[in-house]
Amino acid sequence: MMEDDLIIQAMDRENEALHLAGSHIGRFEPLSKLPVEVPLRLISDYRHLLASRKFSRDEMAAIVQRDLGIAIVRLRGMTLGMDHLNSVRHAVLLHVAVMIGVDELAKMGTLWKALRERRYEDAATELLLSKWPSVVASDPATDDKQRVVELHRMMWTGLLPAEAGTRAH
Repeated sequence: MMEDDLIIQAMDRENEALHLAGSHIGRFEPLSKLPVEVPLRLISDYRHLLASRKFSRDEMAAIVQRDLGIAIVRLRGMTLGMDHLNSVRHAVLLHVAVMIGVDELAKMGTLWKALRERRYEDAATELLLSKWPSVVASDPATDDKQRVVELHRMMWTGLLPAEAGTRAH
């Protein structure tokens, strides 16, 4: 296979991972509680925007996609050589990156070693042993243990939560 084909395949996996991570992140607080639509905002509304929750889901989804785009570019050097890393596992890495930061994720050497060696159960365990679950748990406005469980399973199985019972990966 030509090098261009490998690059195109990697970009396709990244695009699918962006979509999957954005969809998954949107299911959890604070995004899941946002209104679907908001009325026309006036200039005076901007200083109260955060407190008044006048962001629509689409606006927040655009912000999330922007941040995921930045994260995927920063993760690219760590994941390009891992053609075996499917888009679901890539989406987990993106999700974790926007929670704890790409730099913290990059420091998780044991996670990256497990991923390089295709030891996905170990990689999933490394995520649980990292500071990432405590970041999720530290938000007093949410009890988002389900997010941790789902992402752990996604890393381990390579499947989305709805698919996990249907086929192994």
